[in-house]
Amino acid sequence: MIATVADSVLSGAPGSLVLEPEGLPASPAAPAPWTLTGSGYVFLVRLPESMTDAELFTPPALRGKRVGRVARLMLVDYATSAVGPFASFS
Repeated sequence: MIATVADSVLSGAPGSLVLEPEGLPASPAAPAPWTLTGSGYVFLVRLPESMTDAELFTPPALRGKRVGRVARLMLVDYATSAVGPFASFS
């Protein structure tokens, strides 16, 4: 099953925001600094001009302030961390 925001609940320590799919255990909070090991890919993507200030992607306070049209995409597979292995897409 793929979790969506509607299928999820918020958990975590005060000030943290952890989205947890229904039915899965909550992720433990782990204060920084963290020691992580793993592997990943970083992509630099040139955005079309129409996307650089798109309402869907850019908060109002930041619109019109972007310099350039390059964004980054990161796919990371953390093999070890204070909360166990996990994958990240950002």
